Amino acid sequence: MRRYRAFMLFALPILLLVAFGSDVANSGHEGLIIRAALAANPVGACTSAGTDNQVYSLTGYKFPSTSMTFKTNQSTFPTYISKSEVQSAIKSAFTTWDGATKRALFVDGGTTTAKANTKDGVNTVAFGNLGGGYVAAAYGWFNTSNVVIEFDITLSTSYTWATNVTKNGDCGGAANAFDVRNITTHEVGHPIGLNDLYGTSDKAQTMYGYAAYQELYKRTLANGDKKGVLVLFGQ
Repeated sequence: MRRYRAFMLFALPILLLVAFGSDVANSGHEGLIIRAALAANPVGACTSAGTDNQVYSLTGYKFPSTSMTFKTNQSTFPTYISKSEVQSAIKSAFTTWDGATKRALFVDGGTTTAKANTKDGVNTVAFGNLGGGYVAAAYGWFNTSNVVIEFDITLSTSYTWATNVTKNGDCGGAANAFDVRNITTHEVGHPIGLNDLYGTSDKAQTMYGYAAYQELYKRTLANGDKKGVLVLFGQ
């Protein structure tokens, strides 16, 4: 029996991730599925990013040699915010990582009816029910050479979202809402090959493993995030 490999990596409002693994039988590719468990975050409310300590951490998984096309399922978008603004925020999240290297990492493939969190050959970004207090999740499937073959990103429908088109500042977003671009930018870092960071001095990094209402600073890569990209893909 062959197996597939997948990962689940999350950004949370007031929660911390602790990883653990278990084998899952499948007819796809050999590997391990990694899940995440929760522990309380002692921080809570949004505060400024602080000093950039220029830290990054690599997953060990490899991005393919060609660009990966992502698509969004607009039928899952919240009805209380503009679909075009959500679409633009998601696209900007991918463009942010593309801008850190001359390598073309992602291609905007438009929209899809495909579901996220499902290995179906489509790299889908959608909103959906995650449960367990998760705000967002990145799933990735890898072949036996540890190369990414597919990824999905889900933003939880259990929380309120905003696009904050005219907002700025580290904590300048709408009250009691997560910023679509802020959280998606963090999640896109996972299929690229970057881990969450949980050190008390890591906060300025987009890959810092905590998120909060009103937070916007993950929209822009810090020096540690950029260093990680350069190590993985060069300039």
